[in-house]
Amino acid sequence: MRFTFATALLLCLLAACSPKEKQLTEYFPVLPLGDTTQFVIASDEETLAGNVIPNAAFFGALPAEMLAEIEYVADTAEAVVMARARYRLDERYEALWADLRYAWFQHQSLFIYDTKTARITGRATVAEWYGGESGQILIGAWLLDLDGDGQKELVQRQDEYSIKIDGDEVRSSSEQLVALWRLQEGRFVAQPVQDSLELMRRFPLPDVWDAEE
Repeated sequence: MRFTFATALLLCLLAACSPKEKQLTEYFPVLPLGDTTQFVIASDEETLAGNVIPNAAFFGALPAEMLAEIEYVADTAEAVVMARARYRLDERYEALWADLRYAWFQHQSLFIYDTKTARITGRATVAEWYGGESGQILIGAWLLDLDGDGQKELVQRQDEYSIKIDGDEVRSSSEQLVALWRLQEGRFVAQPVQDSLELMRRFPLPDVWDAEE
């Protein structure tokens, strides 16, 4: 009887002392959400602050449809995932800012986390630098109350640059895009853009292509 009791006590102590698996949200440093939060790609010289998340912990927590949206730039085996920030949006929802690096590609997603159900319910690309020799895509975003109604909106800017070689002729083209989302019930809901030129003027992206020349 003594042996049985001692063994049971030892097993209980070992279980109590064994490290618990860290929850995904615990990797993200809690930061205050300001009036305007800007998301941009990092320069080569910039040293980023953030906790590295094990790939299994990060990618394993994503819904399949969200993983499919970013897998073109996020190799689940070799990508480095950093937890940049965790923002409280309201009593129920939080925003998780994740920064992914693979080769020279940069990708940043803002995930909406439901604290009531402990699930990720929404995602938006807030910054990205991606492409190859024939073209690149640059994305940046701003999270703010755009219309002053007390609700946060996400303004996303995207610039695309491409090169097409036709014989001895090299043709280049570029396109500028803007999109608008509202944070609503744990998701990013697309909103109509009334004046795209004005939004692009108010929220300009850096001209990285001129900087590289």
